[in-house]
Amino acid sequence: MKSIRAFLIISLIAIITLVNFISSVNGYDKSMVEANKMFDKHLIIYANILRTIPWKSIDNQQVRRSELAINNLMKQQENSVIAYKIWDKESLQSISTTMDEYEIDQSLIPGFHLINFGGYRWNTLVVLDLNENIKILVAERHDLRFIMAEKVVLASIVSVIAVIPIIALLIWLVVGFGLSPISRFADSFKTKEATDLSPILLGDVPKELKVLASSANDLLKRLEQSFEREKRFASDAAHELRTPITAIKLHIDNLLAETTYPSQSTKLLKISIDRISHLVEQILALNRSSPDQYLSNFTKFDLVEVTQNIIIEQYSVLSDKNIKIVLKGETCPIIADQFGIETLISNILSNAIKYCYKNCNIEITLNYDNDNITLVIMDSGPGIKAELRGRVFERFYRVDGDRHQSTVSGCGLGLSIVRHIVTLHKGKIDLADSADEANFDSGLKVTVTLPNLISTKEV
Repeated sequence: MKSIRAFLIISLIAIITLVNFISSVNGYDKSMVEANKMFDKHLIIYANILRTIPWKSIDNQQVRRSELAINNLMKQQENSVIAYKIWDKESLQSISTTMDEYEIDQSLIPGFHLINFGGYRWNTLVVLDLNENIKILVAERHDLRFIMAEKVVLASIVSVIAVIPIIALLIWLVVGFGLSPISRFADSFKTKEATDLSPILLGDVPKELKVLASSANDLLKRLEQSFEREKRFASDAAHELRTPITAIKLHIDNLLAETTYPSQSTKLLKISIDRISHLVEQILALNRSSPDQYLSNFTKFDLVEVTQNIIIEQYSVLSDKNIKIVLKGETCPIIADQFGIETLISNILSNAIKYCYKNCNIEITLNYDNDNITLVIMDSGPGIKAELRGRVFERFYRVDGDRHQSTVSGCGLGLSIVRHIVTLHKGKIDLADSADEANFDSGLKVTVTLPNLISTKEV
């Protein structure tokens, strides 16, 4: 059942249609019986009229006038054929024009009969007039009687069936009105911001919906508490770890500076400490890029200027590996969460620097149009195999793990955070081979597309 509204409407219409159908069939049968009774009464009336005529009267002219009047009356009946025959033991007294040429069994007893003559089936009534000592037979064609009765009955049934669309419309309106509190309940969820976990206030709602609303509000409350605990734990843990890690890094640097030939263990210890420090910073960045943080921090800034600052921060690493970096783009205004965008660019650039060989090239291109802002970072490093590009966005996943040929430590959170930030900004990120578009023999091309929230006029 995909829709309660559709289920209720279809079910109610089906039930009403079925009830109407059964009632119509039952009413059809009963109405046909009643119609036959009515037509039988017409035969009785005709028979009584015929009994009033003195068929054995000496005044034959009067009898003939009465006979003519009766024939004219019977011919005036629309959609019906009525005939009669009057006889006694000795001779035929009178017969209608529609029965002149047919032989009818004169031994019929008084009452109603169904007999065949003239190629048709007839409903007949035989009446015995004891005063005149004659038999009167009045007949009506059965097929025409059935047609007339059916028309009358079907006219009443059709009117019932014609009302079904109106009933369906009323059902649709009533069901819609009955389900409107659920629609309002759903709308209240749709209009909520990602940061809004406050209870839903519906006012006066049906008691059936109060249970659902109460459960939903309890769930929102538990979610808010859970998110708050998770955020507080991640933030507190990262901040608490920062101080001892910084102290350990300071001692390791001092130890390396004081030792002319540091041992391999000391070097590995420094690498591990750097990795832990990087992991803590990434956890802090991930915490700050949560929806409740970034939604309220959208500001307008120049993406080119931010990128330049990040390049300056990475300059020492670029210089150590003799990496040539080119930034294309004069100005690129954007409305976004500046910290999130800085983290995004820094992580992508750090990955490019980390996995590039010495003397490699990195090219950053920034441009915008009325709809989108595009950031493209290409490098001439080893790149990523096409079948692994989907996995690099998974948390804690690293290509070849810690055995990567770059020998640089990492935690596998960088690109996961990048995609998270892109998703929060309702953008998209694509990975491709930089060799396809740049003058590089190999490498990775990262394209980030974000919606442009600034109109051309504002720029």
